[in-house]
Amino acid sequence: MAFPPHLAGVVAKILRAEEHFELLHKEISDYVTACRDLTQLLTKINPEKNTIRLTFDSLPEPSLLISMIMGDCIHNARSSLDHLWKRLGGDGNFPIFGDVHSSNNWLAQKGTKLKGVESGAHAIIDSLQPCHRGKDAPLHPISILNELSNIDKHDTIHLARPRSKNTRFAFREKRSGILVCEIRPPVVFHDHTEVLILDVPEGIVKPGMDVNIKGTLLVSFKEPGPWGDEDVRKVIRDCLDFVKDSVIGPLAQFTK
Repeated sequence: MAFPPHLAGVVAKILRAEEHFELLHKEISDYVTACRDLTQLLTKINPEKNTIRLTFDSLPEPSLLISMIMGDCIHNARSSLDHLWKRLGGDGNFPIFGDVHSSNNWLAQKGTKLKGVESGAHAIIDSLQPCHRGKDAPLHPISILNELSNIDKHDTIHLARPRSKNTRFAFREKRSGILVCEIRPPVVFHDHTEVLILDVPEGIVKPGMDVNIKGTLLVSFKEPGPWGDEDVRKVIRDCLDFVKDSVIGPLAQFTK
C-alpha cells in the first residue's frame, strides 16, 4: 500500500523495525544452530525398574546483541504509533488503554484524547483499545508492544533464554535403526533439567539404544509477561504486523 509523503517518518520507522527484525531472525537462527551442535543428552536406562533418567545440559545464554536488536525493533515499532498520532492531529502519545479494568477510564477520557482527530478515525481508534478485550487485554498486540517498549526504555534490556518445545526422545535399535518407541516428556526444557520417566513399557527400551532428540529449539523472553514462553520472533512479528495492517493501514487516510 502506498502512503502519502507526510507519513514518510511513520513508514521509515516501520521499515527500520523490519530491518532490525530480519537481523534479529538471522542472529537467533545462528544461535539456535550453535545450540543444536552443543546439545548433549545423558540417558540412563534401568530395565529392572522400567525407568529412564534423561539429563538435558544447560545451553549458553543468548548474546546481549540479540537483546539490543530486540529493543531497537520494539522501539521503532512503538515510535511509529506516536508519529502516526501526530499526523492524525492528536496531542501526546497514541492512546493505549491496555489494562483489564481501564474501559471506564478510556470512556471517560475518549473525548479529550480524540480532540483534533478527524471524526472518521474515532471508531477505528476506539476499536484498537486493548481494554475492550476484558481479561484478554494484556494479550492484545498493542498492549504487548507497549509493555515491551516500556520495559526496554525504563527498566532493563530484554534478556532472552533458550527453550525447547514439543520435545520428544526417539529410541532406536543400535544396528537396525528401527524406531522402538518415542517418549514426550511433560516439560519444556531450559537450563539444566533432569526428567525421570517411570511408565516405560516393560522390555521395550534397553541399554545401548540410540537416543535422538527431536523438537523445536527457540529463544523466548526471560522476563515473565503475557507473551509466555513464545518465540520472541513470533511475539515481535505479531506486533509489527498488527501495527502495519490494523493501525497504520486503516488510519492513514485520516492523517494530514
